[in-house]
Amino acid sequence: QDYLNWIDMEISNYNIFLNILEKDTNLSKFTIFYDLKLADKVNRNEVLYDKNLFVPVENLKFVLNQNKILDLLMSIGLYKDKYLCLRELYQNSMDACKCAIAGNLIEKGVIEFGIEEDNSGRYLYCLDNGMGMTKEI
Repeated sequence: QDYLNWIDMEISNYNIFLNILEKDTNLSKFTIFYDLKLADKVNRNEVLYDKNLFVPVENLKFVLNQNKILDLLMSIGLYKDKYLCLRELYQNSMDACKCAIAGNLIEKGVIEFGIEEDNSGRYLYCLDNGMGMTKEI
């Protein structure tokens, strides 16, 4: 049930994004690429459980171990070279900049890598001026 509620929330966020996109004259031409014609909510009437295979448990949740996820992403568990994640970040930034240039939102893409430190520790960041995701997404 929580999972379906989460999907409903993601659909709502998607619709907010789509409305913002449609209202922005510079971005409205991209609406055609993102309009998936989704229902407003998951139709729970169509969700059936085969009790021989799965029995839903009320309030059952799982939590990912953040340290293990970071280890997976940063170690050779996912990539042969633990630094390939930097290439992935760079590629994502390049794609975002190319999209913004194609949409005449910017003339030139700018990508910046850096290392910052705050109370929670040290972290790597990648900042670009491309067309990225909104906070709602």
